[in-house]
Amino acid sequence: MCDIEESSRKKLMAEIDSWADKGLRLIGFACRKGGSVEEREGYTWTGLVGLEDPIRDDVAESIKAAQHAGVKVKIITGDYSRTAERIASSIGLKTGKGRTLEGEEIEAMSDEELQSRVTETTVFARIRPQEKFRIVDALNKNKEVTAMIG
Repeated sequence: MCDIEESSRKKLMAEIDSWADKGLRLIGFACRKGGSVEEREGYTWTGLVGLEDPIRDDVAESIKAAQHAGVKVKIITGDYSRTAERIASSIGLKTGKGRTLEGEEIEAMSDEELQSRVTETTVFARIRPQEKFRIVDALNKNKEVTAMIG
């Protein structure tokens, strides 16, 4: 979308990762003269904003109570994976290798592969509505009762 030199892109990605590791939700800005918004080329990068959406004090305790009752809590979000993992970790959900799936990975998976991965996955990041449906469907096929909030 934006023509950014490789060295600048690496610096920007390091900054994005640093902010995401703090749990910030990120919005990037770019502009272009003329054309339609559907066109993906010719934009100039203008900046990045990190927004903090503080987690309520009682969330971690509620998650712990739900887990104690046998509920398998998962996060399904459109957020960047590092932001989602940081939030998950801060509320007491297990994160780490093999516990996060991104929308692009899910899109490339067969239904059977997704079904085998959803049980151990805690964080689903960069998820679009059609992928949410596939995740819930895979959980249901695994005989999991599903409910969503938020």
